[in-house]
Amino acid sequence: MKFTVDQDELLVSFLQRKIGCSISKIKKKIKYSNITIDGELNTTHNPAVKSGQIILLDESSSPKKNISILFEDDQLIAVEKPVNLLTMGTGKYNENTLYQQVNTYIKEKSHNRQNAHIIHRLDREVSGILLFAKNKKVQEKVIDEWYGFEKKYYAIVEGVVVKESETLTHWLKENKQYHVYVTSEKDGGKKSITSYNLINKSKEYSLLEVFIQTGRKNQIRVQLSEIGHSIIGDQKFGAESNPINRLGLHAFSLKFNHPVSNLEVAINTEIPVSFAKLFSLN
Repeated sequence: MKFTVDQDELLVSFLQRKIGCSISKIKKKIKYSNITIDGELNTTHNPAVKSGQIILLDESSSPKKNISILFEDDQLIAVEKPVNLLTMGTGKYNENTLYQQVNTYIKEKSHNRQNAHIIHRLDREVSGILLFAKNKKVQEKVIDEWYGFEKKYYAIVEGVVVKESETLTHWLKENKQYHVYVTSEKDGGKKSITSYNLINKSKEYSLLEVFIQTGRKNQIRVQLSEIGHSIIGDQKFGAESNPINRLGLHAFSLKFNHPVSNLEVAINTEIPVSFAKLFSLN
């Protein structure tokens, strides 16, 4: 079923108005159906939706069992992580994670001869490419070579950047509350290098192509905030606006030499629909 949102409200309220079921039945549909909002898989129980957004409700399959595979061979698998889904659990909560989904898929496909081995993570609020190994040896080799991989992101930031291209160098540190902040090298900060190119802009926002040379926690979010251009929807690092109802960061490109064949592998995804709509790119 396809719906166009006609007013700002919560998803449960919207679907109840359109379908006419009880709230409990609507919640079950959200839990067990495949729901996309402007082309992005919904992974939360009752998100806010905005007027003009397109909602697709597919009750034939569950999002818990559907993963978007971008690349796969006998050693590696790359999938597209939806926004608001954990890469891997912390052990404190029995929560649905992308790792669980990929591991289940690999085990079923290989008849329990292989498992998913995590290589890197994306923050819960970030969408895009995630790469997993299918055995420990490949995992270790990829992790050793990870900083040589080319990783690119789309980022929407508040304000219009002054420079169309820039390389940012900061030293980052994490405190006891797990908050990452900019400090100095003398204070124990780890060097963090992020470059960006301006793709498009409006009166209020800039769409950037971001390239990271290091892999620090929250690196892009912290460094862009430090220069006065927080990523939209990122209240943790100073954002004051959230026009697309999500964090404006998406990992769209990953390029590397295969750990076994040594052949170049290039994996790409499309720009999220909500990103494109904000800049009228569709």
